[in-house]
Amino acid sequence: LGTVYFTSYKGNGGGMKGNVVHEIYGGNEDVYSSEQVVDAGEATMTTQEASFEDARGRYERRLFGDGKATINLVYTRAGHYRSGDIHKCEQVNFVVWGKAHLTQVKGHEEYQTVHKSGDVIVLPPHVPHLYYFPEDTLITET
Repeated sequence: LGTVYFTSYKGNGGGMKGNVVHEIYGGNEDVYSSEQVVDAGEATMTTQEASFEDARGRYERRLFGDGKATINLVYTRAGHYRSGDIHKCEQVNFVVWGKAHLTQVKGHEEYQTVHKSGDVIVLPPHVPHLYYFPEDTLITET
């Protein structure tokens, strides 16, 4: 957790290739030694409920079962990016409504997929990823 990958990403969403679907079964921990990976420090919202709003939209973290389970609600306005990071654990997203363009990196290859309302997205451990939202979108994140 707390690792930033796309430190120099300058895309505007126009370069997505459409429904290029590739199965990515998990990354390799060697990705953390890449010169493109920058340690972002300690995560700040891991043990408590929190919310914030900025130009991209709104982010809310909710805890359940004495903090044993968390869910994030992430509303993003059209034209913005989110994530650009790597996790040491699996991440599951659900697109409640809207559309999300997802870029995942495995080795030196980028894979783009487009997701819509009702889609479940499973991001394997150690796979850098970046979301672009071409329209207002609400996703969950666990």
